[in-house]
Amino acid sequence: MGYQAILDISMAFTNQSKTKEMMDKLSIVPGVACLVEISGNYDLLVMALVKDCKDIIVINEEILKIPYIKRMDAAMRQVYPVWPSPRQYISTF
Repeated sequence: MGYQAILDISMAFTNQSKTKEMMDKLSIVPGVACLVEISGNYDLLVMALVKDCKDIIVINEEILKIPYIKRMDAAMRQVYPVWPSPRQYISTF
């Protein structure tokens, strides 16, 4: 499908009572594939599929329009042609 990377964005909100509203807004951002509510220093993990740098810029611009975001950290990882990747084990517990 042409995706080159997965963009993992950890987000902390200023108001945790707005998490559902935030998830609704983030779910329509182009490229966003998965939203995971987490605990700790961040409130939400957003995973987006990107084809190139332009996709990263579009995702960032769309996210910046959403209120209540206190902090964001992002990391990018390669999309492997085979899943699971070598030496990656999948467990259903």
